[in-house]
Amino acid sequence: MRLDITYRYALLHLFYKKIKAIAAAIELNEVYGEGTMSVRTVESWFRRFKSGDLSVEDKPRSGRPSQFDEDALAQVVEQDPKTTVRELAIKLQKPVMSVYRHLIAIGKVGLN
Repeated sequence: MRLDITYRYALLHLFYKKIKAIAAAIELNEVYGEGTMSVRTVESWFRRFKSGDLSVEDKPRSGRPSQFDEDALAQVVEQDPKTTVRELAIKLQKPVMSVYRHLIAIGKVGLN
């Protein structure tokens, strides 16, 4: 899952403070909510930083670009905010996890 830029800057800050990955994950989960970030994710970002890549921006990805219509998703959610993710997936004929990721992207679902 794509990390919010806020978490990335927090990770960079903790990396500069030389905090261990497990302690960084614990701290981030305490601050931003349980389940925000796994130790493996922190380790992955710390490896990236240690290699000299201090950018917190996304790297270009290969493959087909997403054809998910977030405007249509937002419209369906606005019409009935109590619709479940599974119901949205059926209405939009998309995988449940894709719908969930795009709900996060448009700010309709929190990460905690």
